[in-house]
Amino acid sequence: MKKILHGLGLASLCALFLCSEANAAPRQIILFVASGMGPEHARLGGCLQNGKEGSLSFESFPYRTLIGNNAADKAIPDAAAAGTAMATGKRVNTRVISKNMPGDGSDLETALESYKKQNFSTGLISTAYIEHPVTAAFASHAASKRDYDSILSEIYRKTRPDILLGGGKKTGVPPPEGYLLVKDTAELQKTSPKAGQKIFGRFGEMYTPYDLEAMPQIPRLSQMTKEAIRLMEWNQKGMFLVIESARLDHASVIGNVEIAAGEMAELSRAVDIAAKWAKGRPDAMVLVTSDLETGGLKLEGPCAEKKFASAQFTKKDHTGSKVPLYGMGKGAEAVKAARENTDIYKILMGRSVK
Repeated sequence: MKKILHGLGLASLCALFLCSEANAAPRQIILFVASGMGPEHARLGGCLQNGKEGSLSFESFPYRTLIGNNAADKAIPDAAAAGTAMATGKRVNTRVISKNMPGDGSDLETALESYKKQNFSTGLISTAYIEHPVTAAFASHAASKRDYDSILSEIYRKTRPDILLGGGKKTGVPPPEGYLLVKDTAELQKTSPKAGQKIFGRFGEMYTPYDLEAMPQIPRLSQMTKEAIRLMEWNQKGMFLVIESARLDHASVIGNVEIAAGEMAELSRAVDIAAKWAKGRPDAMVLVTSDLETGGLKLEGPCAEKKFASAQFTKKDHTGSKVPLYGMGKGAEAVKAARENTDIYKILMGRSVK
C-alpha cells in the first residue's frame, strides 16, 4: 500500500509540475524579428525619428538583454541558422532551415508547428517574402535556404499557417489552395475575420518598399501587423504570429542611414500596435529581437537635433555582434536570463531559461 501511495504522490507531483509549466505558457504570442538590428540601430532610429535615444516603443518594455547568435559551423551566422535557432532552440549550420544539421538531417519541430498542433491560429509576415529564411525557419525544413520552391511548397501545402503576408517575389510555386487571396492594402483591410479562413497576400513585385518609399497600395509593416492580429484574435485557443522586418538588413548592407532609421521607426509603430493590443490581455506576450547585426553601425556623440555627430556603417555584411532581445507580457520575464538566441524558443514555448 505504501508503495502505491508513494507512486501516486510522485505522479501527483509530476502532474502538478507539468500543469504549472502549461499554465506559465502564454496563449497569445507575437514575435518581431528585425533582420540586421543591433543595439546601435535602435539608438539610430530613436534619435533620427524622435530626437531622443531610447524612444522606440519596444525600448520601454520591462525586460531586455543581449543575446549571442553564432551558427553551429561559424561565429557569424546567417538568417537561416539564426531563424532556426529561434524557431527550434537548436543550433544548425549556416544555410540550413530547421533541419538537424550537423546531425542526422531530420526535421526539427518548430514553435509554430507545435502551436499549430494545439489548434492555435498561426501566421507569418515578412517585408521580404514568406520564403525568406527567418520566416521559413518557423514553417519549413530544407538543407539549403536557397531551396525556395521546396520551402514554399511545404509552407503552402503542409504547414499552412492561417496568415501569410509578404513581398510579391515571383516563384514557380502556384498560390496555396484554400486561401483567400488579397492583392493590396484595401483588400487586406476589408477582409473579415472568420474561423477557419486562411489569408494569403504577396504584395508588390519583390520586397515590400522601404518605409521611406512606401506606396499606399502595398501594406506597411504596421498595417500588416494590425490586420493580422485582427484576423487571428478570434481564436480562443491562442495565436502565434511571427513578424519579420526584413528591409532593415538591406538598408544596412547598402549603408543608408536615413533608410535604416525609417525602417526602425516603422518597426516601432508596428510593435506599438501589438504592445497596446497585448497590454490588456493577461495571457499575451510580445518579443522583439534580431537574427543578426548587419553593417557594423557606429554612432559618435550624443543625439542632438535628431542627429549624431557621426553615423556610419563600417561593413557591407553581417557581423558576429550580439543582438538585443526585448519582452513584455506573460512569461517575458524569462528574457532576463536569456543569453543565446536558442533561448528565444524556450521563451516562446513558456519554458524556463537557465
